[in-house]
Amino acid sequence: MGSFVVGAGRVGAAGEDCVVGRGRGGGQGDRGAGRSVQADRDCVEEVLRHEGIGGLVDRPKPGRPAHVDEVAVVSATLEPPPERLGVTHWSSRLLAKQLGISHVWVGKIWRKWDCSI
Repeated sequence: MGSFVVGAGRVGAAGEDCVVGRGRGGGQGDRGAGRSVQADRDCVEEVLRHEGIGGLVDRPKPGRPAHVDEVAVVSATLEPPPERLGVTHWSSRLLAKQLGISHVWVGKIWRKWDCSI
């Protein structure tokens, strides 16, 4: 079983996005690598022609990396909400708003830490 290095690049006359991979250890070559990530042969060849083998590596993602202090979220969860909020228990959305993070992160952390409210 081969591992894959995947990247995305803007190629082609229409400027369509193309995702390609390169089989490693499996000896798949360009055609097999393209099939493994559902890219056609032309796309793989175009990336190789324009960017060389370096075009097949993973590129940095846009935006800043997500970093949420899980301990701070759990600690805040264990404290009662301020009286000014008029509630007795935290909701993920309310706590997220207080901490300035996404309610999705609060939910993920609560599940990971098995926080029952």
